[in-house]
Amino acid sequence: MAIVNIDVDRCFKCNKNISLIKFKCKCEKYFCIKHLCSDMHDCKYDYKNSNRKKLSEENPVIKTKQLETI
Repeated sequence: MAIVNIDVDRCFKCNKNISLIKFKCKCEKYFCIKHLCSDMHDCKYDYKNSNRKKLSEENPVIKTKQLETI
């Protein structure tokens, strides 16, 4: 059974008190400034596929009409 950090005033990784400045990651957990980067707290959020999906939605494929040859 995994230990769940319910207290949002503590860093999820190091349990440091972060009552003044809290940083919420995309994995929905709070971290101190030292563990905010996704590689520092072993984040399970899939940034690569998330950004690919966002790009495909915001930038649709534009095709030009073919000119008829004479």
